This record gives sequence, structure tokens and C-alpha cells, in this order.
Amino acid sequence: MAELREQIQLDHLAKLDIENNYRMLLEDRDEVIKVLKMQVVRAIRKAISMPKLYAYRSLRHLCHIKQQ
Repeated sequence: MAELREQIQLDHLAKLDIENNYRMLLEDRDEVIKVLKMQVVRAIRKAISMPKLYAYRSLRHLCHIKQQ
């Protein structure tokens, strides 16, 4: 009977450890998602704020190709 109680206790501790590790993995995943979202927002803001510059570079690039 004592062995059974000990096994139940060990199983319970193992379950708690697995749940804790899973929770930490989810938190890490959420942090990565948060960082990626911030990078996307920054890239979009940069693209929106500088469209003339991108258009100018593209036009220069196209003119350079046509001259060759």
C-alpha cells in the first residue's frame, strides 16, 4: 500500500512538472509572437512613411536597367 501511495505521489509531482514546463513553453511562444508582431508593425509603418523614397529607388533602378 505504501508503494502505491509513493507511486501516486511521484505521478502527481511529474504531472505538476509537465504542466509547469508546458506553461513556460506557452509563455515563450507568446513572447516570440509579440516580438514578431511588433516587427511587422514597424515594417509596415516604415513602408507607409517612405513610399516616395521606395518609388524613387525603384524608378532609378528601372532607368538604370533600360540604359544598359
